[in-house]
Amino acid sequence: MPVAYFDGKPAVKIRFARVNAPEIYHPSSEEEYRLGLKAKEFVEKKIRDAGGYVKCRAYGLGKYHRIIADVYPDDEETTLSELLVERKLAEYRQYPEPDPLPRWFPREFKAHVAKVVDGDTIYVYARNGEEGPVPFEEKESMRGTVVGEYKTGTPTVPVALAVISAVIGVGLLVSARR
Repeated sequence: MPVAYFDGKPAVKIRFARVNAPEIYHPSSEEEYRLGLKAKEFVEKKIRDAGGYVKCRAYGLGKYHRIIADVYPDDEETTLSELLVERKLAEYRQYPEPDPLPRWFPREFKAHVAKVVDGDTIYVYARNGEEGPVPFEEKESMRGTVVGEYKTGTPTVPVALAVISAVIGVGLLVSARR
């Protein structure tokens, strides 16, 4: 799972589950580009209104090793995918079954958003600032089928991605010594 850095802090890419938003970077038309920008602006506003945090329920790794997840603005019970479709800024799409997540990666977590890439992809920080891990507090209305081997209690991104950062760091040290 690739890790990107924003302001020197590690972050991972998350792709919204079950939807496809119009393209910004490789649009097929001017209209698609315009709708793509509108979808991105909508996602940015929803996240900004939620204080910059999202809750995620991860299902697996998709194409390009992105985490596939239902993503909720921190103060809402409806996914960004559903909100985008309601506003006709994305469409539901059937995708192949994602590859399984590593066993140690949390299935549910709350994280601070580092960057909105486009209408259906974001980066979230591996660590949620100085406050440490932030628990995912699931509400009854958010319960659904969790894809994966097991459902965890209240994992957070910081714990899992600290391990990723450590593994990457050790790998870089080993490579540098060769």
